[in-house]
Amino acid sequence: MARKQGKRTGGEYLDPKEPYTKLAGFSATTIPALFVERCRATPDKVAFRAKEFGIYQEVTWREYRENVENFCLGLVEMGFKAGDTLAIMGDPCPAWVYADIAAE
Repeated sequence: MARKQGKRTGGEYLDPKEPYTKLAGFSATTIPALFVERCRATPDKVAFRAKEFGIYQEVTWREYRENVENFCLGLVEMGFKAGDTLAIMGDPCPAWVYADIAAE
């Protein structure tokens, strides 16, 4: 009996030739497109939690998208164009993840 290759998840084997995004039910093939697709699919679900003054604050996918959008518009306002390079320096924090996706 031939054994399926790939990683086992939930009792099923994943086809290593199939992109994970397809297996997870997404149609996007790029990180920015996957981000937008996830934001549209689950806007009110928690995207991540970050500590502020020792207390975890929840950020929904809607808030995440709005912050990324605002950061991106700020970059455009400053003259950034497609293909420009942006360096992100600092401690890991919500602003860092907004900048990372906005720069894509």
